[in-house]
Amino acid sequence: MKRIVILFGVLAMALGTQAQNYQHSNYIGLNFGCGGSSLLYTPKIGSWAPGLGFIGELEYMHFFGKHFGFGLGVQYDMTKSQITLDENITGAIATHPDNNLNFRPTAQFNNWVEVQTANFINIPVELFYRTALSERWTFLIGAGAELNILMNGRYKVDDATFTMAGYFPATNVTYTDLPSHGFFSTNKSYDEELTMIKKMSVSLVGDLGFNYAMSNHWGLYLGAYAGFAITNMHENGYMANPTFAVDAANNVVYNGVFNSGRLTNTLPKGVDIGRIMLVNLGAKIGINFGWDCHKAEPEAKPDLTSYDDEAAKAKAAEEEAARLKAAEEEAAKAKAAEEAAKAKAAEEAAKAKAAEEAAKAKAAEEAARKAAEDAAKNKPVNVEKVPVDRASLQTYLNQINGTVNFDFNKTNPKFDAKTDLAIKALCKAMSENKDIKINITGHTDNVGTPESNMPLGMRRAEALKALMVKQGAPTENISTDSKGETEPMVENDTEEHRYMNRRAVITLK
Repeated sequence: MKRIVILFGVLAMALGTQAQNYQHSNYIGLNFGCGGSSLLYTPKIGSWAPGLGFIGELEYMHFFGKHFGFGLGVQYDMTKSQITLDENITGAIATHPDNNLNFRPTAQFNNWVEVQTANFINIPVELFYRTALSERWTFLIGAGAELNILMNGRYKVDDATFTMAGYFPATNVTYTDLPSHGFFSTNKSYDEELTMIKKMSVSLVGDLGFNYAMSNHWGLYLGAYAGFAITNMHENGYMANPTFAVDAANNVVYNGVFNSGRLTNTLPKGVDIGRIMLVNLGAKIGINFGWDCHKAEPEAKPDLTSYDDEAAKAKAAEEEAARLKAAEEEAAKAKAAEEAAKAKAAEEAAKAKAAEEAAKAKAAEEAARKAAEDAAKNKPVNVEKVPVDRASLQTYLNQINGTVNFDFNKTNPKFDAKTDLAIKALCKAMSENKDIKINITGHTDNVGTPESNMPLGMRRAEALKALMVKQGAPTENISTDSKGETEPMVENDTEEHRYMNRRAVITLK
């Protein structure tokens, strides 16, 4: 796939001449796609998974007018899907006239993965709508149906084990090596042809993408495709075959999930078969060639046939060329002036917006500073009205150095007015803005041992976190840790200094 993308890139550069402003009536294209391309079914046991598929397509499109047309193509489609069986299934006790011969069967799958691959030739027929997005880009969307013809398919199992065991309660013995009685174990690899699958089906299909004009005739297509079968591909009669069987030579035969009753019945009651559907969904890249275009009418040229001599004709042509050149220069000047005016207006608008945001930030910071000062003076502060933007929160924390203190050997935080304002504003902001996150680090003085002070610091951090969560802060946005006595703010030489070191530090992330 990587080589295909590189090839298309080289072709795009080689053909990338100036595109003309017209629409083609006919296109022929070569497309390649990759994505989920699988046989969809529902197993009775185990789990189904899709595989990575590939398509290659040759397509012809004809447009009746500016917008509508049809497409017809032939497509190679490689699909892959798998079922994983990794479980034990225990059946009911099989009775016998001799009670000593009663047994309970058990099927044991171990990493049993069956991979199904199938190759199809598809014939899609679609109706298309197109519209020009610019001189080079065109948007296309199509829908229709396709005939799916199965060429071949196989199912494969590698490095897996299956055991069919029989437990006899009378003797308390489990047998796994009696093929003649249906008890066996196998770890063989299987690579067999898919059976019980129909050779043809019908699918609904759709395409959506963009075509880029690289030159007057060549284009590059980029898009997506989808398809879903509307007919069941599973044949009748598979229920006669078990998943595993033992032949006359005591060889274990594996029939595969399509041929052994392992698919869920999703059809009307009385129809005893499963359901297999072809599905496709992926990205597509292609190159196309267009012809029979409708060019724009050529620009009218001055009529020189009425001039009597060559000199007069040459002078008239020179004057016309000068007039056209002057008109082009005036148009270029006008366009440049218009673009300069737009750029200047955009620059002025950006400056005005930046000044407005700066003024708002300054006003919020000033309001936060005043609220913190009022709190320090024990003046009443309405927390619901103070600003709680990130800069204001940092201002509140700066007023208390981001610190909450504790009494000796205690975990209950001590609040003054400034601390109470900072904590309430921070909790209010975190409840309204889930992007605000903080970290709380607990500290202790040097009284006691390092081994006891480290958990004490963590309990202080957790106590402050619990208080903030109670006031509305999301618990998942608060992380905690402890430094114990390892990072004192000041020397632990006085009681005042030891009080300062007994703290929890709040940091905005």
